[in-house]
Amino acid sequence: MSQERRFYVRDWAVCVSCVLTLLAGCAKKDGGAGGDYSGSWAQVADILSRVKPPTFPDRDFNIKDYGAVGDGKTDCKKAIDKAVLACCYAEGGRVVVPAGTYLINGPIHLQSNVNLHLEEGSRIVFGTNFADYLPPALTRWECTRIYNYSPFVYAYRKKNVALTGTGELDGQAGETWSKWSKRAGKDKDATRRMNREDVPVIDRMFGEGHFLRPSMVQFFGCENVLVEGVKILDSPFWCVHPVFCKNVTVRNIAFAAKNPNNDGIDVDSCEDVHIHDVVFDNDDDCIALKSGRGPEGRKLARPTKNVYIHDCIFNAYTTIAIGSEMGGGVFNIFAENCEAKSQIKRAFYIKGNRSRGGEVAHIRYRNMKFQDSREEMLSLSTNYGGMGPDESRDFPPYFHDVRWENITASGSCDIALRIAGQEDMLIEDVVLKDIRIKKADKIKEITYARNIVLQNVVLAGEVQDPNASNLPPDVYAGPDQAVDPNGDRSALLKGSVADDGPTTKLKYQWSVEKGDSGSVKFDNPQVVRTKAVFSKPGAYVLKLTADDGELKGSHTLTIEVMDDSTRAEQ
Repeated sequence: MSQERRFYVRDWAVCVSCVLTLLAGCAKKDGGAGGDYSGSWAQVADILSRVKPPTFPDRDFNIKDYGAVGDGKTDCKKAIDKAVLACCYAEGGRVVVPAGTYLINGPIHLQSNVNLHLEEGSRIVFGTNFADYLPPALTRWECTRIYNYSPFVYAYRKKNVALTGTGELDGQAGETWSKWSKRAGKDKDATRRMNREDVPVIDRMFGEGHFLRPSMVQFFGCENVLVEGVKILDSPFWCVHPVFCKNVTVRNIAFAAKNPNNDGIDVDSCEDVHIHDVVFDNDDDCIALKSGRGPEGRKLARPTKNVYIHDCIFNAYTTIAIGSEMGGGVFNIFAENCEAKSQIKRAFYIKGNRSRGGEVAHIRYRNMKFQDSREEMLSLSTNYGGMGPDESRDFPPYFHDVRWENITASGSCDIALRIAGQEDMLIEDVVLKDIRIKKADKIKEITYARNIVLQNVVLAGEVQDPNASNLPPDVYAGPDQAVDPNGDRSALLKGSVADDGPTTKLKYQWSVEKGDSGSVKFDNPQVVRTKAVFSKPGAYVLKLTADDGELKGSHTLTIEVMDDSTRAEQ
């Protein structure tokens, strides 16, 4: 297990009152299940306890003091770079952009402990000379690592970094960068070939003479990231793109980005992410959850996990998409209390194919309102296109443990529900509860799937499976943990289970999925909360299963029992 994933066993009750306060605020929208944080939703409290926006010293570095002129004509690149470095050397603070329009001919590279703060009435306008965004920066382009034109706002392996305020970032890409979308074919194919052939990243050099558009805002390998309040306009490619990041907060921002591939927020191999109160007006996916493409994604095995999304407004193609580049997997995703204010392409889309592979599990969406959808309203498909002739077909994706609850669509759609798996890799364990979709040209398509449960689901006026009276238990095993070798090598397992029947009838069982089962002793393996003692160091995957007599639910957690050498690495 990587160092980032390690943390010591903590008492779950620490700061519980703070977490409960946050949860109460998150449940402010209408919806019957909005305040129920038991079962798998108990994980939200764990996520919020770890996601802490960075704080900064009370020091301001006004870019005008470094020569910036807010006339929209004077190049302020050197001034803002000086302010960022001065802030960094002073051990942190805010780089303040006051009211005015500031031309920046080139990227803004942020440093640790720097908050780029755009005050009310401020506007950063990025120049349109492509060469100004060189030399190439290490980036992830469609989930493959390459060197390319620098993202417009970029931070590489920084800690405590933020983009805040109420001002605007204007990429001016509509008449410049966006025209490359039809010229990028050969370069796109080259990135995929380099991925397949495991070409050293240092040799994956693009930039001048190539046509791969950069992201607007990218944090690469950063920890403690905050994006708050700003409005993002006219982006060249993906708008906000955290890659390999931990502890990310994106809140109260807005988009007006209608160029090709203007995804709103692409969460790419990140963990512990909190997205809320965002207004999307984008040309593509509002939120896309990804984790690396094809062989490289599978090799790096860096998942996107532990993401909480709530209280967002969607005006775009797909509200929340998972995939299709997800070689590292996507796990533990929670979204609630969101709404689409206009026609969309799809409401929810989990997509993959046989060349990209990946696993998607423990996905929870609830309390959502939609109007019209041009295609499917709810879609899980492992038959997504985009496979090149030279790409392997040997890695079917695996989708399982997905729940959609309390979702309404007041308009029409092409297909209300589509679940399309593979003959050799079924989509499994999908629950739909309290779903109302008013009109649909086609009600549902379900192929190569099993354990699909529909309860109180009405699609285009037709009640689906009216006899469904039982749902499988909804299980959360608890947070991943690392165990200190200097103690008694024990971990407190604090799971949570929710069920639609009497919990007194549930039977519980802890088991060892991976690792030496003979080295694990449970105090009582048949209760939700217990203690496990490990006699040997190593990585263990423990599974909690709940059985209501008819149906079962389960969830896993990872325990790393460190030895002295792994302890010394921390």
